Amino acid sequence: MYKSLPAIILCFLLASCRQKEKFDESRYRIVFKEWNWAKIDLKSQTLTANFYDLKSIDTLDFTPLEKQKISRSFSESDLADLKGTFKYEPYTTIEPPFYTTIEIFKDGKLSSMLKINNQCNRSDPNILVFGQGYRAIQFRDVINNILKKNRKYIKAHELYLKYLNDHHISYL
Repeated sequence: MYKSLPAIILCFLLASCRQKEKFDESRYRIVFKEWNWAKIDLKSQTLTANFYDLKSIDTLDFTPLEKQKISRSFSESDLADLKGTFKYEPYTTIEPPFYTTIEIFKDGKLSSMLKINNQCNRSDPNILVFGQGYRAIQFRDVINNILKKNRKYIKAHELYLKYLNDHHISYL
């Protein structure tokens, strides 16, 4: 038993020394697409609304604290390690699905794309606690919370809802 203790400690130390990929703004670009109406480039802080003939572009101007929250959430989520396309669905759906898509570019190339059903939440039985889906949903929630408080985003969303209402398009 005691002879294997140094080996166990060494394995633990080596495993804990694994470096998480930190958010490096010069290497990463994250694009957040909300259903089919808005594309938000978190690097340039640009919101592009493009829905039929509704077109607008605006700069969101994130605060340093909001940028830090996004950076920290991205670093803690290990999403930088993902490669490929991933889709997250809830255990059951109540209404037609709407998706949030998060595209992660590393060094100018698309590294991964996360497509998250808007009905997914971290307590969904389909989502393993602290698994990849859980962390992706948590990252989406951090971005959503920041956007919901951004006055330019709110204005663009209200414009989108007005467009739907004026053109008699139902929003489920």
